Amino acid sequence: MVAATAMALVGCKGKDSDTPTRHAVAGPASLRDVARLTGTVEPIDTIQVKSEVSYQITKVHVKEGDYVKKGQLLFELDRIQLDLKHQQLIVAVETAKLSLRSAERDLQRAQAQIKNGSVSADHVQDLEITRDKAKLALQSSQIDLKSNERDLSNTRIVAPRDGQLIRLSVTEGEMAVAASSASGNVLGVIADPTRLKVVVEVSELDFPRLKLGQKVEISTESQPDKLLEGNVSYIPPSAQASTSNASVMVFKVEVTLDASAKSVDYAEVAGGMKHHRPDGTGKTEGKGSRDSTSHRHHREAASASKEKLNTTLVPGMTVNVDFVFLERKVEIAVPYDMVATGSDGMSKTIWVRGKAPEGDAKGKGKHSGSMGGMFGNFHPKRVQVGSTDYKTYEILSGLSAGDTVFAAPDTSSKSGKGHGGPM
Repeated sequence: MVAATAMALVGCKGKDSDTPTRHAVAGPASLRDVARLTGTVEPIDTIQVKSEVSYQITKVHVKEGDYVKKGQLLFELDRIQLDLKHQQLIVAVETAKLSLRSAERDLQRAQAQIKNGSVSADHVQDLEITRDKAKLALQSSQIDLKSNERDLSNTRIVAPRDGQLIRLSVTEGEMAVAASSASGNVLGVIADPTRLKVVVEVSELDFPRLKLGQKVEISTESQPDKLLEGNVSYIPPSAQASTSNASVMVFKVEVTLDASAKSVDYAEVAGGMKHHRPDGTGKTEGKGSRDSTSHRHHREAASASKEKLNTTLVPGMTVNVDFVFLERKVEIAVPYDMVATGSDGMSKTIWVRGKAPEGDAKGKGKHSGSMGGMFGNFHPKRVQVGSTDYKTYEILSGLSAGDTVFAAPDTSSKSGKGHGGPM
């Protein structure tokens, strides 16, 4: 077992109502603190397909999900008006060429006549201006023709890169609005399907615990016992409104899969354990928590497996994302609910059998109440604790492996109220 491997919880009936009814043997354990949220698979690299001209879509050559190659024809637009304009512009260019030839001939004739004085210098200058205007008119017509030819080529919209068409936003008969327009529309989205990320909405409670590079485990509902490993690759600097509830602020964290896409097969799955906070609330506002008020612990025991996740992750898929905040082995540990917190909010005590030594935690523990810290043959003992996964506490000092600890006695029959600690 990963958690509390050497801690056997045993029930025992005491002679008195204040005698502890449960005990555990301290020993080695593997702490694992995991918060489960849900995330959405998204591609890392995407490119939007847009049109350079605004015309009706007459033909769609692909369907959503198709794999496409760079330069592959995706859409055709209506080109009737452009074809008509193309013919008109060809005529305009030829007309401008004739006008230029006529202007150049008139200028040459005048330049020959100026030598014998039959034409004035002013007349020659006028003809030069006429020729220059004809040149400009020809250039303008040629520019219009080139623009028209470019628009004609843009009525055939091709894939800008290799990839998968993960979104097709239009159908035949709809308008493709030019990207240069304020209302320009996206015709489709092409992504590299081999490079994926998972976007997770993390609540304000868990946000301070996030670190770049932090280990994350990703699984699917169809294969909950297998997962892919990943790491936190982006932590946003500010919160945003949740996509599922605009009144809730979350941090949209990005997780990338390991390059090796290592898969782990869990041999044992522990369900239904709440992920408690030190303040006892267990509350979360992040998207996709298993229940509305708490995170849940997920999987107590794990073993590496060579078997790969059979389900192919695709953009738009919803997956489970387990943030591993703590995963380490400890030498001495006891159940979380057998460690009591003192009134100072800092000191920790456990209950042991036997006479309390002088100077021990008499009367200082949270459960000591007004009975001097002694109930029959049991007393509280001060310990120093380390890490916790909210199921198990690491004990740094005050307890040895093999020692037996007991649940705090119920003092309600003697003091008129319960001990108030976790059981």
